[in-house]
Amino acid sequence: MTIQIEGFTKKQSMLADIIWSCDTQDQVTNLIASLPKRDRIEAQIVLEMIVTATFDQSLDTDLANEVLARFRL
Repeated sequence: MTIQIEGFTKKQSMLADIIWSCDTQDQVTNLIASLPKRDRIEAQIVLEMIVTATFDQSLDTDLANEVLARFRL
């Protein structure tokens, strides 16, 4: 899946590339924790934007619809 997020600064793009290269959530968590406070905040924002963009661009919702159908009145 290719995620497109427009409007990132060069620094945010760099952080996004590094975050995206992580293989596990633990790696992402450790990466962000290792950054200076200012960069940590920026990296957390970038991560949240990546997650949001992933949800927004997801086209495969069949399983979610099946699960949610159980709760619809």
